[in-house]
Amino acid sequence: MEGFVIAQIDEDSQEPQQFWQGTVLGDELDSATIYTDRSTARAELGGLQRQFNDSEFKLLKVERTLKIVE
Repeated sequence: MEGFVIAQIDEDSQEPQQFWQGTVLGDELDSATIYTDRSTARAELGGLQRQFNDSEFKLLKVERTLKIVE
């Protein structure tokens, strides 16, 4: 599954610090909300940027793979 996650970016290193989990920011990429539609992700990003106006956010393209294990 390909899509986008929203990451809070560290001002100094420009590296992802935390990831939007749909209701809160969290440290784990695996728990991040994946948006399959760029427009929806950008709309959510805009809302977060307004809510946390002292932080920088960025969309990151991701791919998640599921595998059946027997």
